[in-house]
Amino acid sequence: YRTRDITRIIDIKTCECGRTHKKIDRIQGRTDDMFIINGVNIWPSAIEAVLHSNPLVGNEYQIVALLRESGDKLIVRVESIKKLSEDEKALLEKKVRENLKEVVLVDPVVEVVDPSTLPRSEGKAQRIQVVREYT
Repeated sequence: YRTRDITRIIDIKTCECGRTHKKIDRIQGRTDDMFIINGVNIWPSAIEAVLHSNPLVGNEYQIVALLRESGDKLIVRVESIKKLSEDEKALLEKKVRENLKEVVLVDPVVEVVDPSTLPRSEGKAQRIQVVREYT
């Protein structure tokens, strides 16, 4: 089966029940979630991990992959957990940008917005937008 899940085979030891079948580790994401910015594979799960590691970043975020002939751009919009001053937003943007650049190897544009600013959806959150601007 081609599930397009990202995982790995874990140690093949005999299970408590006696089975010796191969087992897979936790699902890390899906290959069809990946997008490419300036030749670098970007996994939304890697971005999410960085965002969730910062205590000032809320649960809502939006990733925009702007694909252009003149060069691609990664834009990450995040909600703060509380209303911040402009100086606090600038500091948080800088910190998140540095952390993302270290992990995903692309220098993103980070925009911190107030809580409850980003759009919400009824079902599965639509957090990733891929915008193609080619002439």
